[in-house]
Amino acid sequence: MVVTQRWTVLTLPGERDDQDAALARLAGVDGDFVVLRDRTRLRLFTRDDRIAATLVTSELSLVDTLPLPTDDDLPVTGPVAPALLADFLIEAGPLVAAMVADGGLTRTDAGFDMMVAHLVAVARYLPRDDSAMGALVRKHHPIPLSFPSVSAHADGMVAISGGGASLRVKLRKQYSAAAPAVERRARALLDQLQDGGPVASTHAQRWHDLVDRHRRVVQHALERGDLWAVTQDGEVLPDPGIGALHALTAAVPALRDYLATNVGYLSMRFMMGLLYLTLHTGLGLVMPERLVLCDAIGRSLEAVGRRGVSDLMAGLISAISTDAVPAR
Repeated sequence: MVVTQRWTVLTLPGERDDQDAALARLAGVDGDFVVLRDRTRLRLFTRDDRIAATLVTSELSLVDTLPLPTDDDLPVTGPVAPALLADFLIEAGPLVAAMVADGGLTRTDAGFDMMVAHLVAVARYLPRDDSAMGALVRKHHPIPLSFPSVSAHADGMVAISGGGASLRVKLRKQYSAAAPAVERRARALLDQLQDGGPVASTHAQRWHDLVDRHRRVVQHALERGDLWAVTQDGEVLPDPGIGALHALTAAVPALRDYLATNVGYLSMRFMMGLLYLTLHTGLGLVMPERLVLCDAIGRSLEAVGRRGVSDLMAGLISAISTDAVPAR
C-alpha cells in the first residue's frame, strides 16, 4: 500500500541509542515527518526542508511513495486507507520525537504512557447513554473498556511464543516486582485523561488527542463505506487457537457479530494496529518489550479497576446481547 507523494528520505544507520539521539534532535522542530525505523537504521520521510536541514546524513534520497502497511497487516481496508494511514503517521512523527527526547522517560515508560492514552482514546466510541453498554462504561469508569484488547494480545503472543507456562510465570514475577509503581502510574494517567485531573504526562495527552481525532475520522469512513473489514475465508476475527480470550470471542455468536460489524469497534481495531506499528517503527520497541507492556497494562488496569478481564468480558457479552434485542 503506498501514497503517491514526493518524499525526501533521510537514512541514518545505527543501533537504537544512536537512532534516538538523531530523532531527539527533531523535537521542537516546526515541521512534519514520518518515522520508520528498525534495528539497524532510522528512516525519516519528510516533505519539509526544515527537517532535512536539521539532520546531516550521507544517505539522502527522493522517493515518490511512502511505504505503508499492506492490507494483510490491517483489520480494515478501502480506498481511503492509505491517506488515513499517512495522515496519522505524519502527525505522529513529531510526538514520537518529543517522547524520545524526554530524558525523564525510558523507552518502556514512553510506551506505557502511549498505550494507556491510546486505550482511553479508542474506547471513546462506546456510548455514555442509558443503553446496557452505556451502563457498563459507567460501571467500570475510569477503566477504558478497550483494555481487554491488550490482555488478549499478550495472551495470544504467549500462546504462539512456545514459552507457555514458564513465560507466564516470568511475566507474573516481573509484574509483581514493579506493580506498585506501575499501578500508581496507571491511576495518574487515568485520572488525567478520564477525569481532567492533574497532568501526569503532556505526551500522553497529546497522544490521546491525536488518536481520538483520527479514530473519529476512521469511523466516519467506515460509516460511508470508504473502509471495510478485512476478511479471511469470510471471517473477520483472529484465530481462536491463539489464546483464551480469542477462543471466548469465537464461542459467542453475539460478540462475534458485534466485533465483525460495529463500526466503532472496527475503528478501534484500525487504530490499535497503528499503535503497534508506532511502538515498533516509532519508539523502536522490540517484540519482547511489547509483550511485557501489554501484559503489564492488562494487569495494572485489572488491579486499578478491581475487576478481572474475564468479568469485563462477561459484562461486554451481556451488554451487547441486551442492546441487540429490539425495543418493544
